[in-house]
Amino acid sequence: MGATYRTEHPKTTLGYISVPGSKYNYSNEMVRHALKEEHFWFGIVIQSNATTAMNYAYNNGNASYDPTGSVQLVYEEARNSLVIGGLGYPNIISFLNDFVLSYTKQKQDSLLATNTGKAAALARQAATPIPIGFNIYNAAPYVPSTAEAATEIGTICK
Repeated sequence: MGATYRTEHPKTTLGYISVPGSKYNYSNEMVRHALKEEHFWFGIVIQSNATTAMNYAYNNGNASYDPTGSVQLVYEEARNSLVIGGLGYPNIISFLNDFVLSYTKQKQDSLLATNTGKAAALARQAATPIPIGFNIYNAAPYVPSTAEAATEIGTICK
């Protein structure tokens, strides 16, 4: 979806690329380290076994299944807060919301076709209407100092 979006919206894309999990040894910690080293500004991490956990919830039932554990958005706001907040974050959130909506529609259509006439399967499908979601992790939140507002206003007045 990222590659398609990049092709369709070349002027508003963030430059989405797909990197195999093996590059980071399938480790969230290694992804966060690469973020700290500024290898990228945003990372969308699909958790290992996300599909297996989702399918298990639909096929067998799992009351503790949390679809928001499937995908993580990681970024660092910190000193890039103006660019992140003004340009990057709105685009990446819009992209992720579109992804969740698109994936949900495809999955629910597929399950409906497969489960027609199977009451127990349809009940499991209804119990988890959204199959996938995401969590957001800001590894370095921007927290302005108390004096920052006065300094900015003073600079503007100068």
